[in-house]
Amino acid sequence: MEAMRVEITPGRNGEPSAKLVRGTKSVTLHSLSPWQEAERLAEKISPAIETVVVAGFGMGYLAEYLLQQTSHRVLVYDHEPSVIEAAKVARNLNSVLSSPRIAVVTGEPQELTRYLAENDVRELSFSIHRAYHSLYPEIYGNLEGLLAAHLAKRQINRATLKRFQKTWLKNIVKNAPAYFTFPGMGDIRHPFSGKPAVVVGAGPSLGRNIGVLKDVQDRACVIATDTALPMLCENGVKADFVVSVDPQDRNTLFLLYSRCRDAVLVLEGAGSFVSLAKYNPERTVLAGSIFPLYEALSVLWGDRGSLRSGGSVSTTAFDLARQLGCSPIVMVGQDLAYTGRATHFRGNVLEDFLYWRIDRLRTWESYSAKTLVQADSIEIAAWDGGKVRTDRKFLTFLDWFIREIRETNVPVINATEGGAHIEGAAHERLADCAAGGFPQPFDKAVRLERRAVDESAYRATIKQVLRTVESLQPLCRKALAASGRASAAFARRQDLHPLFREMGAFDRALLVAIREGTPVGRFLELAMQDSIDAIMRQVESPAVDEALLSSWSELYREALEALARVRHLLRKA
Repeated sequence: MEAMRVEITPGRNGEPSAKLVRGTKSVTLHSLSPWQEAERLAEKISPAIETVVVAGFGMGYLAEYLLQQTSHRVLVYDHEPSVIEAAKVARNLNSVLSSPRIAVVTGEPQELTRYLAENDVRELSFSIHRAYHSLYPEIYGNLEGLLAAHLAKRQINRATLKRFQKTWLKNIVKNAPAYFTFPGMGDIRHPFSGKPAVVVGAGPSLGRNIGVLKDVQDRACVIATDTALPMLCENGVKADFVVSVDPQDRNTLFLLYSRCRDAVLVLEGAGSFVSLAKYNPERTVLAGSIFPLYEALSVLWGDRGSLRSGGSVSTTAFDLARQLGCSPIVMVGQDLAYTGRATHFRGNVLEDFLYWRIDRLRTWESYSAKTLVQADSIEIAAWDGGKVRTDRKFLTFLDWFIREIRETNVPVINATEGGAHIEGAAHERLADCAAGGFPQPFDKAVRLERRAVDESAYRATIKQVLRTVESLQPLCRKALAASGRASAAFARRQDLHPLFREMGAFDRALLVAIREGTPVGRFLELAMQDSIDAIMRQVESPAVDEALLSSWSELYREALEALARVRHLLRKA
């Protein structure tokens, strides 16, 4: 990045401005009346949101105005600390920058999102300095997308938990017995340490690399996501590993559709049980899971190793390449964007299941366009130096790759030839990577070691959890019945305490079971997250009103259904 120079310039009423000079280009930071300018900018910021990100400190007028005239907390981001130092000297801003309501972040944009995550900032407003955007578009042009991704990440995680918690619970319980006989991450014997890895995703650009990948497959470790495996097999590319983390059973279709059963399947602990049951058992490895339920149960079969994940199967495949000791790590099909207005390469098995819905009124193009609109797309820097559209979900994956590449001690090359520019990775064509550093063909045989572990402790644990669940069910039924009578009693101004005692008996028993930190609590936590959150809100609620009372019946109905679901799974186990 070209060096920047700060030149202080005079302004009206003793309000200095500054000029930023980068190479042959320069911008003036403020108008002739910077304090009035700050006031106009502040009017656009919602007073209801506590944290305001001021991106581009300039001479500090906006940050100072917000501290003096509002109750906002101010988070300053400036990629270049020398600007802040110059402002401190020119305007004597030590008192402003020492305020308990201000924090300053400098460096790469990811330092800002890291700060937001570490300090649990859940909502924010932001103001991006126009002059900074003009001089450093590669930084401040993408900042809005990164902030949007941060805000979306919590919503995405919450929505994902709500959508898949039942499926994750089912898979963990059904996959658990396999951990006593199947190999784990530490049981893989392979020749790939120090050898190149090509991590293959199912992005729209994958087709651009298939031919080269076929030519170089004997010279690198090929790690495919389950979504990419069918296209590899169709084009004569043999994957050494295929990674699957999605809990949905439909992802098994990618494994079956490919007709390839020689690649080693690395399945995350909460991944689809159907994938475990249908894929070649002699070529399957079970990795650990991030869920507390898995961690509570894993002490019964021992460490099986785990893979880091950023929410996408491609991030998990990337970490597998790191754990295998591969170098360099080359990524293809990792668009993280809507290259050519598409979500996946043409010919992906997902498309086959959409064709039956397509007719003259519902074309494939209209489906793709609808996907873009619904995804709330954002324009970011592209692999080839131009621009490409992405969405908040893809941005969370992109942010993960940027963070993890920074912590990866081997070269990382983005050879996708499309999609997003990934900061920290070199951007080269796959053919150039192979010509410049891939070894001659080598023996890529992979051997999996197996071990057997006694299951008696696991069976005893399952029985203990089942007993607890069965003891909670009658308490929950009583709480449900009491909640149904509470609204009528409240309307008649009757004493609610007897009903509260019946509901409280279940609440206390449930929370005690969860707080013990045993497998019992972890089962209930995953099965009943919404109910637990609602109960905790009740505990914190300052007053009883009709709205609160009307929500209780639905709460206990959901809790009863969750208990029945857990009991059914445990009895089958």
